[in-house]
Amino acid sequence: MMLRIIRWLITVAAVWNGLFLAYEGLWVWPRTVGIDSWLDSTLLLLACFLPIVGAVWAILRPRRGALVMIAAVGIYGVFCGVRVLEQLARRQSLGWDWGPFYMFVIPTTVFAVTLHLSSRSKQDPLRDSPI
Repeated sequence: MMLRIIRWLITVAAVWNGLFLAYEGLWVWPRTVGIDSWLDSTLLLLACFLPIVGAVWAILRPRRGALVMIAAVGIYGVFCGVRVLEQLARRQSLGWDWGPFYMFVIPTTVFAVTLHLSSRSKQDPLRDSPI
């Protein structure tokens, strides 16, 4: 029973975090159009909107929703890598902003891992068969 309560609290927190990230994506995107490459913009939008998709999906399927949130963190990592490569190609100094890590990467990862670990996977009927 306690595990179920924890999972629901984490799901509510993940939805709240996803709404915040979607709002941030809607705020940042118009300000970077024309400045960033289309690849940067696409990766950033995916990273900003996948957490809310994963959190809502986690209401019905917690493990799958958690995987979508982890995918968002991975896409953000790819976004950071592309940004670094673009800065190196332009011979610019690398700038690093820790804000997205404590606003995006850490909370989303904690919510996703907690959801994944607190939910049971459905047993595969073929795996338990005597054959």
